[in-house]
Amino acid sequence: MASKAGGKAADRRAASPGSARREPEGHIRMYSGEGCLLTLCSFRGPILRHNAQVLIALGEPPLVLGAGRSTGAGGLAAVRPFTELRFDGNGGPFACIDILPTHPAWRVFQQIAGDGVMWLPPERYGAWIRRLRE
Repeated sequence: MASKAGGKAADRRAASPGSARREPEGHIRMYSGEGCLLTLCSFRGPILRHNAQVLIALGEPPLVLGAGRSTGAGGLAAVRPFTELRFDGNGGPFACIDILPTHPAWRVFQQIAGDGVMWLPPERYGAWIRRLRE
């Protein structure tokens, strides 16, 4: 009898709309020996990468990033390699540019101080961000 009740609970969880995990849709473009560009509709979760990253909000909601004891929000951020990151795309689309350790710019990202996240002024990179949105 107990297994029957447990089975009903499992059936209810499987049938509930929030229980079905849907993978985010996105695109990835690889650049041989340099890195990749990943675009997703949205994502929320922890990230720990050996690559350096540039994270770009492609819509209105800002990205929310947490590293160490700090949390911030914005449209454009550079992330030091091996930074344990709490990431929330706020339900909006974003792009992630991964820079591989073999790329010459990777060493520059190792210099990012503090908890490993450096917010950049999106207005300075406006033309570049517009191209990513296309």
